[in-house]
Amino acid sequence: MEENTMKTRNFLMIATSCLAGMAGSALSAQTRSLVVAEVNDVTTFDPHQATDNTTISINDHIFEGLVALVEDGSFQPRLAESWTISDDQLTWTFKLRQGVKFSDGADFNAATVKTNIERIVDPAFGSPGRARLNLLESTEVVDDYTVAFKTKVPWPALMDGLAGNSTRILSPRVLGSDTDVNKTPIGTGPFMLESSRPNQGTTLVVNPGYWGDAPKLEKITITTVPDAAVRATLLQAGEIDLALKVNPENVATLEADPAISVAKSPSTFSVFYMFNMREKPFDDPRVRKALNMAIDREAIVGSLLQGAGIVPRSIFAGSVPYRVELPAIEYNP
Repeated sequence: MEENTMKTRNFLMIATSCLAGMAGSALSAQTRSLVVAEVNDVTTFDPHQATDNTTISINDHIFEGLVALVEDGSFQPRLAESWTISDDQLTWTFKLRQGVKFSDGADFNAATVKTNIERIVDPAFGSPGRARLNLLESTEVVDDYTVAFKTKVPWPALMDGLAGNSTRILSPRVLGSDTDVNKTPIGTGPFMLESSRPNQGTTLVVNPGYWGDAPKLEKITITTVPDAAVRATLLQAGEIDLALKVNPENVATLEADPAISVAKSPSTFSVFYMFNMREKPFDDPRVRKALNMAIDREAIVGSLLQGAGIVPRSIFAGSVPYRVELPAIEYNP
């Protein structure tokens, strides 16, 4: 079932655009801080190893990539200012942003990009980002602020790989030493790690040397609150500013509160069942069809999800590009 709730990966964007998160109260203009209730703890501060949404969300405030994939599906410059593709479409040349420094004072440059990318694609390191750069042949430093990526074949998906959450850029001082990245996460992003405690949460503070526009916040505190009902209660009590992943049954109550804003957005998340078609009775397509027709999907959306969902027409959510829309499955038990 396709959820119609926002799974945000950028609290900063939420906080600076009228709290367009799942549910939020008014920010204090005096404190310039944001308190967020999340489901899980951070699992790693090494973005090259991050896989879960909570960890990626928090790391994305500390680290940046060369480019970013934005809501309209286009790629926008971040640490890279521009890029060109060779006539044979095998070499991608990126001009890097000059004057950028990591929060430890180290310079951002082409050599740093090469070091990071080679770490990610190293099979011995085991980064999940390696799969998104599997057709990358080499990374070459052209000059201090120009880097070239050579691919094995013409490969437009390189941009998707470079925009991925596992290809953020870390400080060369961290990678070139015995420093534990988990204890000293150093990036070029708008925030820095202040503290993180298991089962409690993480606190980020503004990076005073950030190269881009200064954040409107000075501090973001992400508290770990696994129970969705408790997150909603804390929001109503004014103890937090933003609650993520609110359950559908809590939405109506939150929407009725004039002090709370609730935002919904189509998700790429979908739920579906898979059967082992080698085993009986699922080896019979008639059985599989009968089971499909026995599920009242509209009733699930209306009751269990309280209307906060859309019946998908394939295993992919409606927000996933290039999906194939299949005929609707008739409910006929």
